[in-house]
Amino acid sequence: MNRSLTVVPAAKPAPPETVAERIQRLQRQIEALGNEQVNAMRATVMEGLDAAREVAANPSHPPGVRQIAEKIARDGESLLTTLEAIQGRAS
Repeated sequence: MNRSLTVVPAAKPAPPETVAERIQRLQRQIEALGNEQVNAMRATVMEGLDAAREVAANPSHPPGVRQIAEKIARDGESLLTTLEAIQGRAS
C-alpha cells in the first residue's frame, strides 16, 4: 500500500474589510438585534394581553377591574397591530 502526502497550498486570506463594508455589516447586525428585541417585547405584551383577557372574563373580579382589563386587551391588540405594521415598513 503506497500512501503519499500532497502539499496543499495555503488558502489566501480574505482581503481586509473596508470601512464601508464594516459599517454595512454592523448596520445589519443592529437591525437584526432590534428586530429580536421588538419580537421579545411583542411576546411579552401578548402574554400580558392573555392575562388581561382572563381577568376580564373572571366574574370574581370587581366590574371596574374587569372593564380596565377589557380595555387593556382591546387597546393592546390594536397597538400590536400598529407595531407590526411599522416594523414591516421599516424592514
